[in-house]
Order: sequence, then C-alpha cells, then structure tokens
Amino acid sequence: MPIQHIFRQLSLTLLIIISLQTVAQDCDLATDLLFRAYALPAHNISQRKLLITESLLLCPDNPDAQTTLADIFEQQGRSAEAIHYYKQALRYDENFYKAWHGLGEVYYKQKRIPLSLEAHLHACKHDEISKARVMALLKEKSYTFTKSDDILDDQEGLQVLYDKQRQQQLNQMAIECGLSEIVDSGVAASQDCEVANELLFRAYSLQEQEGQNLKSQRKTLLAKSLQLCPDRPDVHTKLAYILGNQSQEAIYHYKQALSYDRTYYKAWYGLGETYYKQNYFLLSLEAHLHACKNESGSKARAETLLAQKLYAFTKEDSMIDEKSLLVLFDKSRRQTINELIVDCGLIGEIRSLHVFLNFIFKPGKAEILKNNVQQSIQQLDEIAAALRTTNFSTITIHGHSDNRLFRSNNQTESDQMNLELSQERAEKIGNGLIRRGITKERIKILGHSYKKPLPDWLEPSKKLRVEIEVE
Repeated sequence: MPIQHIFRQLSLTLLIIISLQTVAQDCDLATDLLFRAYALPAHNISQRKLLITESLLLCPDNPDAQTTLADIFEQQGRSAEAIHYYKQALRYDENFYKAWHGLGEVYYKQKRIPLSLEAHLHACKHDEISKARVMALLKEKSYTFTKSDDILDDQEGLQVLYDKQRQQQLNQMAIECGLSEIVDSGVAASQDCEVANELLFRAYSLQEQEGQNLKSQRKTLLAKSLQLCPDRPDVHTKLAYILGNQSQEAIYHYKQALSYDRTYYKAWYGLGETYYKQNYFLLSLEAHLHACKNESGSKARAETLLAQKLYAFTKEDSMIDEKSLLVLFDKSRRQTINELIVDCGLIGEIRSLHVFLNFIFKPGKAEILKNNVQQSIQQLDEIAAALRTTNFSTITIHGHSDNRLFRSNNQTESDQMNLELSQERAEKIGNGLIRRGITKERIKILGHSYKKPLPDWLEPSKKLRVEIEVE
C-alpha cells in the first residue's frame, strides 16, 4: 500500500478521534452550564435562558434541557420558540413525555385543539395533567368542529383529523391511556355537494360587497362548503386568497387545491406569493415556476427571484427552515426546478450552495457572538433536519473571514491567522452538525480566509460568511 495512502488514512483517523474528543469535552462543559442554570433562582429567567442556550449550542442532544428552555419561552409568551424546542426535544427522544405535555399546552393556548389532543395523548400514561386535559377534550369534542366566528383549523391540525393512519394512532393511544372515549374526526358532516354549491353561490354573491363582516361571512361559507364537498381546487384557492398572504391556513388550502389538480396554476401562483410575503424565497420560486407558463405574474416574480438571488443567502437577522433547504439539498427537486426555469424561458440555475450570513462570530475568534447563540442553534437544527432526510454524499462547509490585521502581526502573519480563523469557524459549524447526527466522514471543511472572490450578488461588506454546499 502506498505510503501516501497510509498517511491519509492515519490523518483521517486522527481527525475523527480529535473531533470526538472535542464533542465529549463540549458536552462536559454543557453539563456544567446546565448545573449552573438549574441552581439559579426561578425568577432569574434571563440568566437561566442564556446558560441553557449556551449549553445546547455545545451539546444539543439533551431533551431535558431543550424542554426546560421551551418552558421558559412559553412563560414569556413566545410560543413559536417554545414549540421549536419542544419538537427538538422529541427529535432526540420521541417518548419524552414532559416535552409532549408542554407541546400540548402551547397548542391548547393557541386553540389548536386537534394538535393539543394528539400531544397530550402521547404523554397521557405518564402525566396526570395530560390525561385530565385529554379527558376534557374528548368529552367536549371541541376538536371536531370550528366555531362560527373562526375559520377551519390550521394546516397541521387538519392533518391530524384527515390522516387515517394518524387517527388510528390517536385511537390506540386513547385506549392505552385507559379512556373509553374514542377519537372521532367528525369533520365531514355530509358529502352533499348540492348543499355545498348553494353555500358557494351565497359566498360569491357577497364578493362585490365591501366590509370586514362580509369578508368573515364569505370565509365561513366557503369553509363550510369545503367541509361538505372538499374536492374543489377553485374553492380552496378562493378561500386561501381571502385568508391572506401571512396565513398558514392559506398555504394549507393552496396545497389542498393542488392535491386535487396538480396543474391548477392559480393555486401555484397564490402559493408562490404567500411564500414570498413570508420570505420563503426558495419555496416561492419553486411554486411560481410551476405557474410560469400560464401566469405572467408568476413569470415576473420568478425572474426577479433569479436575478436578485434572494433564495441563495440568508441575512443576519433571518432564518432558513428545513422545508426551504430541502429544495436546495434534494438533487432531484433541484433538477426539476432547473428544468422548469428552461421551460419558462428564463435565465438562471439553482446550485446546491447556500450562503449563511446569520452565523455571527466574535471578532477575530471562532466563537458565536452571545446574542447570536440562540439563532445559531435553531439554524443548525434546521440544516441538520434537512440533511437527515436528504440522500447526499458530501457536505462542504466553506469558512470565510474578513481582512483583519491582527495586533502585533505583520500582513503575512495576519493572512495566515485569517486563514486558520476561517477554517476554525467552518469547523465550528461542522461540529454542530456532527452533534446533530450528521456523519463526520461526510463533512468536508474548507477555509478561504478573505481571498475567495465574493459572489457578485452579495454586498461587498459580506466577506465574513459561512457557505454550505451539498453534493
């Protein structure tokens, strides 16, 4: 065997050992931070949250710490962050009943009753409060109907009721919990499409009239019509449009329309605009490309997104989620998008590389800035979640620094230190992904200092960045 090959094998083995030792040391430090956090008085919420957040950045696979942090966010009324950390806890231990209980209570306060019932059923055998909540929900059957002044439940909630496999699982958990009541979807009271058409006629007759109350009436009539006769893509699209561009319910109904007619371009256009208003630029581009040949507004939006490359980077104060990253990381999906670009007569190509400007490091160091720790944790969670569901061979993490002149060093020495710094920052992100279940052997680290040319679509000031490329 050639000596070069042996050397490479030994070097790789040494790197893996060093990496594992680093991870173990980080988890020891994380445990110490947790002890300090738990020792603080209950009213010292800010300091506890900071310590737990730093602990999770070092060692994220701790469902108890994830749940404790979620509880703190829930106390502060920050439901979105609470839900994120409860779900992170369950990613590491799907049987962790404290996280299920907490998730159930957040959903209950949000009036997302089907989701609350499902979460509490998961905790029912181990948590008396969850069992009591389940008994009350089953008795009231509030998960089976929508009040007259509300609209249909959110997308996730409706999936609980419409998915037969999920219904069967809920019924089984109810029985295991010792409850006699059985979950019943009860959503579709009738399939009488004639009645549905009558409701539609009444809704459309209000279309030309103004007023918030009339808009609410239209929503209610359209929603009731779809409960009776759901296979109407035009009605789903109309209801989604009324619900507005900031609504998850709108996304649900656009997707429902497309589940009945994959070629219904009006739904693709509406979905693309909704994603665009919510800053999901990759998903917006994908949706608009599906409508591009039939809808001039979609073609114009896709052309703008391709020209500005808004989909290719994430700003300092933003986050890109798992669903958006899958558009980039999934090779077949990326190829489909590039084919749609050509079919639409547009210029551009989607690459599997994304620029992250939201990992903010301390000046001259490879440590995450304190006020950026929580955001970095969540971003690493989303990246790892996308990678775990993608069939990829290699992920390359590119580290970039600015042209910093270090004190007491000349330009040559500073250049070397900047190169090492960019490498260490890329390794920092790589280690974060390893802790989240991404195999070390699939991660490649490259440091470029400040010398790699900037993409022409990025601001000149954005030299300090991390790029992730999937192959």
